[in-house]
Amino acid sequence: MTFQKTMPLVSHILVIFLFTLFTSGGLVEAKTGKKNSAATTSVAPKKWAVIDGFRSAKFGMDKNRVKKAIGKDFKISSRKIKQTKNSLEKTESLQVTVPELFPAGGASRVGYVFGHQSKKLMQINILWGLGATKKVNGQDVVDAANLLRTHFAKKRYVAESMLVNQRLDASKIIVFRGADKKGRMAVLVLDTPKPLEGESPEDNAKKVSLHLSYILKPNQPDILTIDEGMF
Repeated sequence: MTFQKTMPLVSHILVIFLFTLFTSGGLVEAKTGKKNSAATTSVAPKKWAVIDGFRSAKFGMDKNRVKKAIGKDFKISSRKIKQTKNSLEKTESLQVTVPELFPAGGASRVGYVFGHQSKKLMQINILWGLGATKKVNGQDVVDAANLLRTHFAKKRYVAESMLVNQRLDASKIIVFRGADKKGRMAVLVLDTPKPLEGESPEDNAKKVSLHLSYILKPNQPDILTIDEGMF
């Protein structure tokens, strides 16, 4: 199984590897204390991560079952679930806005993507900050990134799939990436764009966003492609 530094960019799926340090706080780097290093040898090994979907929505479900899962998880009626299609990739998605997914990050937008051929759930995307709400609290979004990184790091992942606080460019970073034993992947990306000329720190902080994706087949997304030999 091979994992590359970057995965295929799927626009509808929001697998966008973005990141950078937030001006007032910054990402907290993971640290290892030396004081208890001798005791770490007796600590039980981490349990393997199981990435099979998000809450009640599991990979392989059809749209009707995912709608029921959304209702169960967030008490959202089917009338408030937005359905969209991607004309290029020929995938479909269900999207909902959740006022508070957990006590950090603010309101979020959750998207459930269904495969082009399978018509089954193949990816879940969660967005905080810019694009999810008009009232972005940049530091709160960065706090959510730190909390989620710590949460994910409690489990074990395929070694070559692991990335933590990997800078991509001046404004983007992969806060966490890891795959379970079946190759299913979780990717957490923070985007804190550089301020424009004359832009205040307060206005710049409103552009922060955090993307979390759970992906069934990161190297083989079920989207429309041109097979070898067709042209």
